[in-house]
Amino acid sequence: MKKTSHSSGFTLLELLVVIGLLALVALIVITNLNNSTVKGKDAKIVHQVSDMRPQANLYTGAVTGPIAPSARNTDLSGSAGGDLFTNTTPGSNSLLLLINELPQGTWYYYASNGKTPSIDGKWFMAAATSKGSQCADWSGGVKTVLGTPPTSLSAFQTVYPNTVAQYLCN
Repeated sequence: MKKTSHSSGFTLLELLVVIGLLALVALIVITNLNNSTVKGKDAKIVHQVSDMRPQANLYTGAVTGPIAPSARNTDLSGSAGGDLFTNTTPGSNSLLLLINELPQGTWYYYASNGKTPSIDGKWFMAAATSKGSQCADWSGGVKTVLGTPPTSLSAFQTVYPNTVAQYLCN
């Protein structure tokens, strides 16, 4: 009588193929999640910058004079102030409310002529995105610039060379 041997289970090759396919699927999922996170952060920045003009028109805080062009990172703690961009007084409706909602680590650039925004105030604010930057100004102008995201005052001034003269994003 002839004995037949049947082994139950999978061969090493079959197991390696399945593990390889699972690793490939995991890599695709992780890559898509990372892209979604970056797109979500960019969408948040664009939304916050676009809301700057209506928020500035609601500003009821003190006007302390012109604000020189400044570039900051949301990771840096700033000193509380009493102007359009830094007023921490409840109910003042300063742009700090929107700036504080920018994603962690976002660079932003701003300046103001120091006058009341709803009357004759002029200002601009730009924020870096993963693909460049987004700018809004007192006139309602919103501009997207594609390229290397600016991460310093000089980098923002290169991207927006005319902002300080007229407080416009163009």
